Amino acid sequence: VIPSVANENPDLVVVIGVRIDRSGKILKSKIVDNSGNRQYDMATLTAVRQMGNLPAPPNDKIMGHAEGGIFIRFKASDKVF
Repeated sequence: VIPSVANENPDLVVVIGVRIDRSGKILKSKIVDNSGNRQYDMATLTAVRQMGNLPAPPNDKIMGHAEGGIFIRFKASDKVF
């Protein structure tokens, strides 16, 4: 789904908010700024949720800054594979 939508609409950008624990496990994720294309947004959110884990924060100081969550920006024209 993502490749076809992304190829047709390379300017789409969606921002996903993610909360993680100290090990990097994704606890919660949601769309915080949609692209205007629901299919792209939902496919991106699903992909993030299926990851399950992100790299663990390297130390408690960074974890304290990330406590409210982190934001990941996805642009359709960015090629990740």
